[in-house]
Order: sequence, then C-alpha cells, then structure tokens
Amino acid sequence: MGPMSHSSTFLLPNLPTDNGPALTYALVILNQRLPRFTPLLWEHAQVHVCADGGANRVFDELPCFFPHDDPSDIRKRYKPYAIKGDMDSIRTDVLDFYRGLGTKIIDESHDQDTTDLHKCVAYILELLNPEHPNTRQK
Repeated sequence: MGPMSHSSTFLLPNLPTDNGPALTYALVILNQRLPRFTPLLWEHAQVHVCADGGANRVFDELPCFFPHDDPSDIRKRYKPYAIKGDMDSIRTDVLDFYRGLGTKIIDESHDQDTTDLHKCVAYILELLNPEHPNTRQK
C-alpha cells in the first residue's frame, strides 16, 4: 500500500471556478470532544447533521470556544440542520432547545442494526441526491 495523503484545502475560502458545480461539504458531529477548529469546519460545511450524542457536544462545547459571547447566541448560531440517531444519548433539554429552533429531529430508535454515524451519512446522501433510492417518489 502506498503513502496516504490528506488534504485540508476544503478549509480554504471558496474560489469561483468554471470547472463545474461547487463542492458541497457536510459536517457530521458525533459524541466526541469537539476540536478547536470546529467553528471553521462548520463555516465551510453546507449541511450540519448531529448524531444524538453529538448534539449535546455542540450545545455544551461550542460556547466554550467563544468565552466573550453569550452562550445562547452561540447555540443559536451553530444550530444543526438535523439530529439523527436512536436518541439514547441526547439530553431532553438539548432536544427541546434544538426542536424549538426548527432543527429536524429524526428518531431512528427502531434501527439498532446501524450506528448513528451510518444513519447520519445515509441521511446526508438522501439530502444531497434526490435520485438516491431512499428519496425517490414511489
């Protein structure tokens, strides 16, 4: 196996291009400590989806990155588009807060065969591709 390389060019400002459609980036937040550069990732992503435990992390940790700002303002600014998972990890206060802001809450507690990460990635694929088998009109 050859050397692997990773690119962080998606963190650079978007430059106009005539080479085709702009890339769409999605950010999935899991129940892990958020890195310091999470606000930068959030800014560059067009879609923000939290696994149920990840919503707690956004709610609790993002305000810490902005100690001089009102935590409520930060929580409203960094509102996920959707929260998806089996809902076993999300706290009631966090669920109620984001539901009140209009975040889509997708309870998949009936599906214990896939991880919350898999559920979030599948949802993003459905969002970004209307021809995806799970989103076609029947």
